[in-house]
Amino acid sequence: MKFYIATRLENHLQHNTVRDFLIVAGHSITYDWTSHGPVWKAGTKVIREVACAELNGVVEADVVVVLLPGGRGTHAELGMAIALGKPVLLCGGPEMYGAVPETCAFYHHPLVLHLPLWVMDELEFFVERWPQTAPAPTESIQPIIGREELPRMPKA
Repeated sequence: MKFYIATRLENHLQHNTVRDFLIVAGHSITYDWTSHGPVWKAGTKVIREVACAELNGVVEADVVVVLLPGGRGTHAELGMAIALGKPVLLCGGPEMYGAVPETCAFYHHPLVLHLPLWVMDELEFFVERWPQTAPAPTESIQPIIGREELPRMPKA
């Protein structure tokens, strides 16, 4: 299985823990933004290249793992995954994805599966049974843009 991990920069240690766990389990990451960290000081050309690389990471992934709390980019990546019809594994506590003021409507989309953060046994359960545990696409949650219709962005 190919995966992409979306979270905010400050969660890079959690990102790396989940990444390492999934790689040891035999899966591969499509793009690891922690290898370069924040790029805002590098200028708009580099920011644009990273945006394309992250978009391609979501496109190439079989599943997108979202670690809460997330930032602006996290939510853009969540939206891309849903628009592409990809299953999303949302990791966080109910204080983030329950019926609370901090929630986001897209946390409750049918393609999104909630998983408590740092319950590695549950993560392993999910990975071992992939794709049986993935939400099944229905007419109401078909991808908005088919993979073949999505314009490819230049790789960074």
